Amino acid sequence: RFDYCGTGDSSGRSEDVESVDDWVEDITCAVREVRRLGATQVGLVGLRLGATLAALAAQRDGDIEALALWDPCSQGRGLLREQRALKLLSVGATKEDPAGSVELLSIVLSPSMGRELRALKLEPTEVRWARHLLLLERSDRARDEVLHGALQGQEFECRPADGQSEFVNVQPGDSVVPQATIDDLLSWLPRVLASGSHHVEAPRTGRPIDLAVDGGVVREQTVSLGGPGLFGIVAEPASGASGGPTILLLNVGLLRHVGPGRIWVEVARRLALLGMRSVRFDLRGIGDSPRGPGPSSTHPVEALDDIVQVMEAVSPSDPSNVVLVGICSGAYHAAEIGVVHAPKGVCLLNPVLFFDPAEVRAGLPLAAERQTVQPVHPMIRWLRRNPFALKIAHHPVVDKIRYGAPFERFLDSLGVLWWLLDVVGVHRSPAKVLQRLAKAQVDTLFVAGHREARPFRRCRWLTRPLVAAGLLRFETVEHVDHSLFTSAARQDVCELVESHLLVHFGPPRGVVGTDVPSFALTYSPRHEEPAVEIESPQPA
Repeated sequence: RFDYCGTGDSSGRSEDVESVDDWVEDITCAVREVRRLGATQVGLVGLRLGATLAALAAQRDGDIEALALWDPCSQGRGLLREQRALKLLSVGATKEDPAGSVELLSIVLSPSMGRELRALKLEPTEVRWARHLLLLERSDRARDEVLHGALQGQEFECRPADGQSEFVNVQPGDSVVPQATIDDLLSWLPRVLASGSHHVEAPRTGRPIDLAVDGGVVREQTVSLGGPGLFGIVAEPASGASGGPTILLLNVGLLRHVGPGRIWVEVARRLALLGMRSVRFDLRGIGDSPRGPGPSSTHPVEALDDIVQVMEAVSPSDPSNVVLVGICSGAYHAAEIGVVHAPKGVCLLNPVLFFDPAEVRAGLPLAAERQTVQPVHPMIRWLRRNPFALKIAHHPVVDKIRYGAPFERFLDSLGVLWWLLDVVGVHRSPAKVLQRLAKAQVDTLFVAGHREARPFRRCRWLTRPLVAAGLLRFETVEHVDHSLFTSAARQDVCELVESHLLVHFGPPRGVVGTDVPSFALTYSPRHEEPAVEIESPQPA
């Protein structure tokens, strides 16, 4: 399995990919590589657009043994329409790029790539796509006549791809893997591929790779971390000279280590250009790391132990010499580690501390390892389950008032009420977590969208002294969506995080490697510190 150029951990950016043919060529490159390693038969398995690209690559190759098309997109126009609808439902409408770029959920396509995708259509050919062809087709939709027209003259098996709507037509994090379809693949592939054995070399792993990034060079290397053998990637300056603590980039929900919209890849490589070392990694049960002790969940208590082991692995002499950066569940994990293990710093992006962990939902006591989570009060939990209360709470008129700016300003002004609710335990103040981080001398950056910042904003009597003392930087970015799936949100948050890390933890001027390009990063905090401009040295 591999990442196309501009996606995942591969080099480049998605908005720089100009042609569909670039991704087809990536498949050709992967096929060429496994043949070089000794494979005598090659099969391709593609899902949605990946299936379409696999079909095009197989036609070009002419020697593919097995081709499995899993719910292929017969026309790019339909795919773009679906993805735009999913984005609209997930984060709402966003401004169109006047230059013509196409922004979907977590990915931005160049204008030329957008045009080619709209025009993409599978066509019938006289070329045999593969010796063995499997079509996994959705049974909850009408027959795709364009697809079956393209398959005319091809010999293929057809099986249902059940559960596809719950797999791909939902918001990220809500996806349910269709195990029955995977079982079909696992039974079909060994049947059509010839039996027997021959020697195939394994590709070399674990060696550093130098990548060209924004005119500079960044070094990346895969690593195995801690007792569980967690998968991680270290990014650092190509010169090897890095200063300050190691930056740990935490999983967001069940998304793998690249983060939403590849945010951690972009951040890691940018920090490396600035002379800082970072590690993006997967917790147990996520991405390429081993399975956890139970089913995958967004806030597993064992994640705290995983993070501690990573701290010990990347900084054996001083495990606290790290900075934890997390979004949503990752921010929660960063806060938990921060109050107990006192790392050098934490960056909490859209943290949510009010939720019921898995053990509470199962009727068990809150795990002793959890220090910052605020389980829902029993009275609030009862109201949320009461049909009559829900009907009133979600009435259109009530919703309009509740989420309206005047009512929010009114609630924000009731400081005494929120203080009383905290005292009696109905609504505990999440800002106390920020207090505990400050007491532990943990440098804290808090960045949140309007809604996520609301519970913290209503505790100004706790946050204002911390900001005034320089122990906390508190930023609200109005247009930021919760998981940073929009490019504008990612860009603004990345600028805040990178500038904060550079000013607070970056290497002294002149320590950055000589192969770092010249560029300016302007840091303009809203609080005590003056604006400063930092420019990296010219290349040697």
